[in-house]
Amino acid sequence: MNKSPEQNKASEPDQTYPTRATALEWVGGDENLLSEMVAMIIQAGSERLPPVRQAVADADAEALVYVAHAYKGILGLLGENPAFSAARRLEMMGRQGDLAERAEALAELEKAVAHYEQILRSI
Repeated sequence: MNKSPEQNKASEPDQTYPTRATALEWVGGDENLLSEMVAMIIQAGSERLPPVRQAVADADAEALVYVAHAYKGILGLLGENPAFSAARRLEMMGRQGDLAERAEALAELEKAVAHYEQILRSI
């Protein structure tokens, strides 16, 4: 996914998450669509994160590829961000069959998702 110019700035930590302005750009200025997408991303946390946790706990690389990929798709609806990247990392770990750092990667995902949801609630 393409990053907006504001998301490419590395000087401020929250620059990698969408602002209201960049999120509106992603949806063509449609406020209703933005609200729907924000709600969908937030709801996905309660639906998509538990299967990711289970795949990590089970050290199930095949399941991890599937569930992390599905969650990544939703997390990236408003552009690439740290939560999207953390889900992608788990997906790639599953694809490579290298799950040695899966617990750390899951913790990274959970932290990034919590921060992303906080930002989305303020959009």
